[in-house]
Amino acid sequence: MFGAILLQQWTKANFSRLVARKDVDAIMRGWSDDGVLEMPGTSAMSGRFEGKAAIRAWVARWFDSMRAIDFDVKRIALTNTLALGFGTNDVMIEWEVHETSKSGAAIRARGITVWELRGGKLAAARDYFFDPSVLNVIHGPRPAAAS
Repeated sequence: MFGAILLQQWTKANFSRLVARKDVDAIMRGWSDDGVLEMPGTSAMSGRFEGKAAIRAWVARWFDSMRAIDFDVKRIALTNTLALGFGTNDVMIEWEVHETSKSGAAIRARGITVWELRGGKLAAARDYFFDPSVLNVIHGPRPAAAS
């Protein structure tokens, strides 16, 4: 239970700061090599990204496209308060983000991210936006598939 409290406090205190600083290395430290990131919607940033290298490229592209990111962690819940650092755990994070792109487009989005932790590493993350259409406003639509 103490580990769960530490994870909650660390995430609330530090994750927003790492995103604001656009610290790709720090964000990626917690990912497992075979991690999976899933983003909803039909934007250029939407899709399923498998493996640490693909996730790193996604995070770098997100950070590079934004002039400012204000990520606010609202609430955190864990399914297993005794399984940090070993075993598996699910972490649900309610958040709000304000993003301004380098072109000046701005959005406010709210959602929930579900982290799957295995052996103390982030094995999967799925984002659920309350309104995923806002992603197209700031990132543009996903390019059409080549035929």
